[in-house]
Amino acid sequence: MDVIVYQCSLRWSPSQGVVEILSQASLVEKIARSKCFEWFSCCIIVLNSIFIGWHTQAHSFALVDFIRIIDADVPEHANMLKQN
Repeated sequence: MDVIVYQCSLRWSPSQGVVEILSQASLVEKIARSKCFEWFSCCIIVLNSIFIGWHTQAHSFALVDFIRIIDADVPEHANMLKQN
């Protein structure tokens, strides 16, 4: 069984500052660490949760309307049987 070892692309020593560490980072690492990316990701997560809430609410209203339409087609005596 082969063991794969991944190494971090950043080389750190206690004498290095943050600027030196970030200067060694790849473009993807710099983007992932940026405040702009952090805010963008946060906004996407919030918008997604709003959309999920709206979608759930819209489908629940549609289901209630559908049930009302189905119940309107059922004869009155059938509704009485369901209650007993």
